[in-house]
Amino acid sequence: MQTLQVQKEKLFSDIWVHADLHENLMPVYSHILHEVAELQAKHPRYTLYVAGHSLGGAFATLFGFRAANDLPELAIHVVSFGSPRIGRELDHLLQVASLPRWRIPWTRSILPS
Repeated sequence: MQTLQVQKEKLFSDIWVHADLHENLMPVYSHILHEVAELQAKHPRYTLYVAGHSLGGAFATLFGFRAANDLPELAIHVVSFGSPRIGRELDHLLQVASLPRWRIPWTRSILPS
């Protein structure tokens, strides 16, 4: 039996995430972040909610974490439904960070919880 190997990518000094997930987010990340920054300038007291289901939930989590680091003055909340975990270190950091995050797993999902 062969062990499945997941390719990881370093996000920050001690944060590793699923490489394919990060590589697929980055082509659109800068554009979305630019739009969010413009909206934040117009509405500085607004809160950004980033939500997704399944793979979209994983993207929402990764986007929320990166955006919270790139736009620290913006209030961001992440909500994911039935999403896979995207990295142990990032999951741990999100638990202790000030980034509000709700991950609602589906108990019968085949995705890792």
